[in-house]
Parts: sequence; structure tokens; C-alpha cells
Amino acid sequence: MRMDPRFWLEFDYGNKKFDYAVYDVDLMQLLDLIGELEAVALKQDVLIPAVYDMYYKGARGKKMYIRSDADLMSMFAHFKGKDTIKVWMEDTINSIDLFRLSSELKKVQREVEEKKKREAEERARIEREAAFVQPLGMEIPVVDVDTMDTEWVRVFSFEEDVDEEPAPQPSPQPAHQHHPRRKTTPRKSTTNHHRQRKTTSSQPTTQPHQ
Repeated sequence: MRMDPRFWLEFDYGNKKFDYAVYDVDLMQLLDLIGELEAVALKQDVLIPAVYDMYYKGARGKKMYIRSDADLMSMFAHFKGKDTIKVWMEDTINSIDLFRLSSELKKVQREVEEKKKREAEERARIEREAAFVQPLGMEIPVVDVDTMDTEWVRVFSFEEDVDEEPAPQPSPQPAHQHHPRRKTTPRKSTTNHHRQRKTTSSQPTTQPHQ
């Protein structure tokens, strides 16, 4: 959770006002302040010029311009213990070099942030790939008990840490293939009748004597 600001800077540009929160005086730098003021002002519906001078009113209302970090620290020391410090802004071209430096600083900071973002995205991508679960599939035969037809169904199992895809395996043959039953014609049963053969004696028949 962010702490409450130590005090506020109240900026006045053409009678349009906006506030800037100061959290740590020791971390304040003028270039950083200039780089943030435009966005802060826009959030409060105030449009400030691209180049401007800032000043506060010192002893007897004298304009004390803020054009360096030393000037900024002097202002903080002058209003030490105050909750709000009023700062005026006015159009000028005298501080153009200062704003160029601020623009270059913002550009460098933006490039650093974009680089960090790309590195974070790359690390996240590597972690996703390392944790990727790859499905492995195989085919198994399924027999329809009603029609006795065989259908091949692909099933998947999930294994982690798969480095490479396994070589394709030939489809297994079903343990029992269904062959349609051949219709058989029932045999005609035949009964062997043993015929009695007339046997003739090999001995000659004896005729009666007359």
C-alpha cells in the first residue's frame, strides 16, 4: 500500500490549478518532476505548455525560479513543515535545454521499461512451454456387442515433461476379429440297410435216383 504524501505542490498555470503529491523529498529530481507533470496535469483537465518556467515566491514575494535540483531543494527547505507549496508556471523558451534533457530521460526510461517487459514476457513464455502437458494418443478397438462390428477409437493420455514427440506407432490389431459365421447345411443321415444275399451252395444238387 502506498503511503500518504508528505505534502503537495499546487501548480498554477494561467489561473488553472492542479496538484502534485510529494512522497519523498530525497528522491525528488527536477527532470523526473518535469517528466511527470504533463500527465498529472492532464488527469486534472489542465493542459500545460511544452516548455515553461516554474517559480515560487520567496521573501517579499520575489520570484525564485526552479531550474535545477539545487533550486528544487531550496524550495523544499524554504517551506519546510508546510502541507502545500504553491508553484507558478509561465511560458518561456529559456528552459528549452532543460526540457530537452527531460525528454531524453523519458525516452531512455521508456526503452528500459519496454526491455524489462519483453524480458518478462519471454520468461513467462519459457515457463509456459516448460510446464506444457502434451497429449499422447493411441487407438484401441471397441466391439459393438449388438452388431459385433469393430470400431477403432482414439484415446488420449497426458504426460508431463515430454521433450519430443514419440515416433508414430502402427495401429494395434484387435485381439479377436469378428468373422461372420458360415451357414452350414445339416447332413442327411442315411441308414444302411443290409440286404440279405441269397447264397448258393457250391456243392451240386443230388438228383434222386429213379
